[in-house]
This record gives sequence, structure tokens and C-alpha cells, in this order.
Amino acid sequence: MKLLIAGAFGYGNLGDNAVRDAELAFAASRGLTATWAAPADYPVDVYDAVAVGGGGILYDADYENVANYCRYVETAKLAGKKAAFVNVGTQGFRTPRGRARMASALKAVDAISVRDPEDAIVLKALGAKDIFVAEDSAWALNYPTARSCRAAGFAWRSFSALGFDGAKYLAGAKQVADTFGASFYMTSKEDIAGLQAQGCHFTTAATLEELAGKYDSTIVACTRFHGIVSAISAGVEPIVCYRGAKDDGKCARIMHRLGLRGVDIESRGWPKVLEDLFKQGPIKRDWQGLAAVMKKKAADGMEFAFSALKD
Repeated sequence: MKLLIAGAFGYGNLGDNAVRDAELAFAASRGLTATWAAPADYPVDVYDAVAVGGGGILYDADYENVANYCRYVETAKLAGKKAAFVNVGTQGFRTPRGRARMASALKAVDAISVRDPEDAIVLKALGAKDIFVAEDSAWALNYPTARSCRAAGFAWRSFSALGFDGAKYLAGAKQVADTFGASFYMTSKEDIAGLQAQGCHFTTAATLEELAGKYDSTIVACTRFHGIVSAISAGVEPIVCYRGAKDDGKCARIMHRLGLRGVDIESRGWPKVLEDLFKQGPIKRDWQGLAAVMKKKAADGMEFAFSALKD
């Protein structure tokens, strides 16, 4: 069976690339001949079924973003082929146009798995039914154990997007990093300019798994979702840096869901709070045991969606 999987890949974001690698590998393990397609590429006619892959790709802050992914499943339906959303994440549908387009696309799919319970609530409000709550597909990869020889590290968003003032928060993080001689682990090329502008030392890698193997800290402060995923998978405690009590973004949600420690970077004096947590050291918890649980949930979500395409 030939399967087309559409999603974000090749834009310099290691988390998006990890989702792609995990879903292609899982599909192959189930006997599917899968090909990955970037947004706005719709060669649906030569495939037996279509899936829209995971990551936080469903939002309408840019209408063309959600329209691109919806076109895949809409085109599949018109061609009489099965389609699914696989371990997807949502990041807000705030316009009538965006909500209507997403609601229409949900009617065209045969299966939906999402990466957290809040995503299920969002899609159910738009008319989706029978949603499987899984985890992000990137959990399904095999990560090396971190070396953990320093007190602190950062997986940090440095650019400004969707209301996140990267430069403002990076300045505070840099203060703490300088205290510990800490490195910033770069999960997206979008962060390079900001890190360079503030003179941050940063570590790069070709894949998220490779980056996890370069973690040399016992704690990683994260504003990047896949920084959290890779830290836990490498046996390192993530401290989630979130934006106020009303923050309902993906990082804040996983913090509450997994009972992770966090720092409110909208609060006064937050760099000192983060510095003190680094000094206290990591809490004792079976991080790799937690990663194994998350890995299974991610695999279960892919199994649910891909199986529906084979039936």
C-alpha cells in the first residue's frame, strides 16, 4: 500500500524533522510504502491513502497554513481515498474562516489521533468524533542518554513569532546561562540569528536524536516543545519556561500534564528563580521510564491512524 504523509519538514526545525522520521519509520514497520510531502504539494492521485502527519501544524494565524493541510484530506476524499490526521497538534483556530475550513476537513478523514487532550477538545468543538489521544510522534524515536556533566542547558526559542517576544526572554536566559557556562541547544535554525545577536554559545546537530546525545547538563530549561521531548528521552529533567498563569500553549500543557517543574517568564525576577532551580539540581525521577510511556502512546496513536487507512 502506497501512503502519502504530509507535514512540516526541511525548514530547519529538528522537532518537525523528528516527527517525519518517526512516522515514516512506523509506517514502514507496518508494511506501508510511505512518502513524505511538504505543504502545497498534492500528488494524491498516485497514492492509495493520505495522512497529515503530526506536530503542532494545525492553526489559522496564517490561513494558508491550515488550508494547505486541509487540501490533502479534501483532495483524497474527492478521489475516493482514505485519509487521516496522525498525532497532530493544534495551536488555535481564531478566525471564522479558519474554523470553517478545519471543520470541513475533519469530515473528510477516516481517523484522527492527537498529541494531547486539549487538541481533542479543540477538534471536537469543530465537529470531530472518535479522536484517539496519543502523544507527539517524535517521542517514538530512539534517543541516546545525555552526558549530563553541567548544571544547566537551554532549549530556547529566540525569535519572535505568534506573540512570543524571543529577544526579551532570551536576554534573561542569557544572564543565567553565563552564570553556569551553559549552552543553548538549537532545535530550529530560526533561533540562530537571535542567539548570535546576544552572543550565546549554542550547540547544533543534524537531528533531534543527535542533539539529545550532545546534552551535557542535568537540567534543560525549555521554551521549545521538542526540547522537552528530547530532554526527557535523554534522561534529563526539563524545566518548562511558560508565559503566565493563562498560558495554554503546548509547552505549558505538557508541563501540567506530566507534572514538570516550571518558571513563569512573565513574572518579575524570573531569571533568579531559574538560577536557583539550577543550583538545587534535578529532581529524582525516572525520566527514561516516563519517556518509554510516552513512546508507547505515540506509537499507539500512529497505529490507530494508519490501521484505519489499511482497512
